[in-house]
Amino acid sequence: MKYDCYVELVPKGKPPREANTIKVIQFNTNTLQRSDIVSRLYETVDRRNNLDSYVIRNYWDIFEVDIDFTDPPWDGFSELTGKLISFDEATGWKYSGNMLYISVQDGQEAGYMKKVESYYPPLSPRLEQSGIVAVDTKPEVED
Repeated sequence: MKYDCYVELVPKGKPPREANTIKVIQFNTNTLQRSDIVSRLYETVDRRNNLDSYVIRNYWDIFEVDIDFTDPPWDGFSELTGKLISFDEATGWKYSGNMLYISVQDGQEAGYMKKVESYYPPLSPRLEQSGIVAVDTKPEVED
Protein backbone atom coordinates (compact mmCIF):
# COMPACT_ATOMS: atom_id res chain seq x y z
CA MET A 1 0.00 0.00 0.00
CA LYS A 2 1.30 3.44 -0.88
CA TYR A 3 0.57 6.56 1.12
CA ASP A 4 1.23 10.27 0.65
CA CYS A 5 3.03 11.51 3.73
CA TYR A 6 3.23 15.15 4.84
CA VAL A 7 5.60 15.94 7.72
CA GLU A 8 5.28 19.40 9.26
CA LEU A 9 8.40 20.76 10.97
CA VAL A 10 8.77 23.74 13.32
CA PRO A 11 12.01 25.28 14.65
CA LYS A 12 13.32 23.31 17.61
CA GLY A 13 11.95 24.53 20.92
CA LYS A 14 9.29 26.80 19.37
CA PRO A 15 5.62 26.18 20.04
CA PRO A 16 3.90 25.71 16.65
CA ARG A 17 1.71 28.80 17.12
CA GLU A 18 4.76 31.00 17.74
CA ALA A 19 6.83 29.64 14.85
CA ASN A 20 7.53 32.11 12.06
CA THR A 21 8.49 29.30 9.71
CA ILE A 22 6.96 25.89 9.17
CA LYS A 23 8.45 23.42 6.71
CA VAL A 24 6.38 20.71 5.08
CA ILE A 25 8.18 17.76 3.55
CA GLN A 26 6.05 15.56 1.29
CA PHE A 27 7.02 12.06 0.15
CA ASN A 28 5.50 8.65 -0.55
CA THR A 29 5.77 5.78 1.87
CA ASN A 30 4.47 2.25 2.10
CA THR A 31 4.38 2.04 5.89
CA LEU A 32 2.40 3.63 8.70
CA GLN A 33 5.09 3.07 11.36
CA ARG A 34 6.27 6.41 12.79
CA SER A 35 9.92 5.29 13.08
CA ASP A 36 9.96 4.21 9.42
CA ILE A 37 8.34 7.50 8.36
CA VAL A 38 10.97 9.51 10.24
CA SER A 39 13.76 7.47 8.58
CA ARG A 40 12.15 8.08 5.19
CA LEU A 41 11.97 11.80 6.01
CA TYR A 42 15.75 11.92 6.57
CA GLU A 43 16.39 9.98 3.35
CA THR A 44 14.09 12.31 1.41
CA VAL A 45 15.70 15.55 2.55
CA ASP A 46 19.20 14.13 1.94
CA ARG A 47 18.25 12.99 -1.57
CA ARG A 48 16.61 16.29 -2.51
CA ASN A 49 19.61 18.32 -1.28
CA ASN A 50 17.38 21.11 0.03
CA LEU A 51 18.23 20.29 3.65
CA ASP A 52 20.20 17.52 5.21
CA SER A 53 19.16 15.09 7.89
CA TYR A 54 21.55 16.72 10.41
CA VAL A 55 19.68 20.02 10.09
CA ILE A 56 16.30 18.28 10.42
CA ARG A 57 17.40 16.32 13.51
CA ASN A 58 19.09 19.18 15.32
CA TYR A 59 17.24 22.36 14.35
CA TRP A 60 13.68 21.24 13.62
CA ASP A 61 11.00 19.34 15.56
CA ILE A 62 8.36 17.19 13.94
CA PHE A 63 5.07 18.90 14.71
CA GLU A 64 2.68 16.68 12.78
CA VAL A 65 2.67 13.72 10.41
CA ASP A 66 -0.32 13.45 8.09
CA ILE A 67 -0.99 10.39 5.94
CA ASP A 68 -3.39 9.99 3.02
CA PHE A 69 -4.04 7.19 0.57
CA THR A 70 -2.14 7.70 -2.68
CA ASP A 71 -4.65 8.17 -5.51
CA PRO A 72 -7.66 6.64 -3.75
CA PRO A 73 -10.27 5.26 -6.15
CA TRP A 74 -12.98 7.40 -4.54
CA ASP A 75 -13.61 11.11 -4.73
CA GLY A 76 -14.27 12.25 -1.19
CA PHE A 77 -15.94 10.85 1.88
CA SER A 78 -19.51 11.01 0.56
CA GLU A 79 -18.66 8.91 -2.52
CA LEU A 80 -16.84 6.35 -0.37
CA THR A 81 -19.70 6.14 2.13
CA GLY A 82 -22.28 5.93 -0.65
CA LYS A 83 -20.52 2.98 -2.24
CA LEU A 84 -19.90 1.14 1.03
CA ILE A 85 -23.58 1.30 2.00
CA SER A 86 -24.80 0.45 -1.50
CA PHE A 87 -23.83 -3.23 -1.19
CA ASP A 88 -26.83 -5.45 -0.50
CA GLU A 89 -25.42 -6.70 2.81
CA ALA A 90 -25.20 -3.18 4.31
CA THR A 91 -28.08 -2.00 6.46
CA GLY A 92 -26.72 1.25 7.94
CA TRP A 93 -23.64 3.19 8.93
CA LYS A 94 -22.07 5.44 11.56
CA TYR A 95 -18.96 7.63 11.36
CA SER A 96 -16.66 8.24 14.33
CA GLY A 97 -13.15 9.67 14.14
CA ASN A 98 -11.67 8.32 10.93
CA MET A 99 -13.64 5.08 11.19
CA LEU A 100 -16.75 4.20 9.27
CA TYR A 101 -18.84 1.50 10.94
CA ILE A 102 -21.13 -0.38 8.58
CA SER A 103 -24.03 -2.44 9.91
CA VAL A 104 -24.22 -5.68 7.96
CA GLN A 105 -26.81 -8.45 7.93
CA ASP A 106 -25.87 -11.25 10.34
CA GLY A 107 -23.72 -13.91 8.70
CA GLN A 108 -22.91 -11.67 5.72
CA GLU A 109 -19.83 -9.95 7.21
CA ALA A 110 -17.18 -12.00 5.37
CA GLY A 111 -18.85 -11.55 1.98
CA TYR A 112 -19.25 -7.84 2.59
CA MET A 113 -15.58 -7.43 3.55
CA LYS A 114 -14.50 -9.28 0.39
CA LYS A 115 -16.60 -6.94 -1.76
CA VAL A 116 -15.10 -3.86 -0.08
CA GLU A 117 -11.55 -5.19 -0.52
CA SER A 118 -12.12 -6.00 -4.19
CA TYR A 119 -13.89 -2.74 -5.02
CA TYR A 120 -11.53 -0.48 -3.02
CA PRO A 121 -8.23 -2.35 -2.58
CA PRO A 122 -6.60 0.33 -0.35
CA LEU A 123 -9.18 -0.31 2.36
CA SER A 124 -8.76 -3.04 4.95
CA PRO A 125 -12.18 -3.65 6.48
CA ARG A 126 -12.27 -5.62 9.71
CA LEU A 127 -14.97 -7.24 11.75
CA GLU A 128 -15.63 -4.98 14.74
CA GLN A 129 -18.31 -7.20 16.28
CA SER A 130 -21.07 -9.42 14.97
CA GLY A 131 -22.95 -7.43 12.34
CA ILE A 132 -20.52 -4.45 12.37
CA VAL A 133 -17.64 -3.97 9.91
CA ALA A 134 -15.13 -1.18 10.58
CA VAL A 135 -13.38 0.64 7.73
CA ASP A 136 -10.51 3.13 8.18
CA THR A 137 -11.34 6.06 5.89
CA LYS A 138 -8.00 7.74 6.54
CA PRO A 139 -4.83 5.90 7.50
CA GLU A 140 -3.17 6.85 10.80
CA VAL A 141 0.44 6.80 11.85
CA GLU A 142 1.24 3.94 14.23
CA ASP A 143 3.69 4.43 17.07
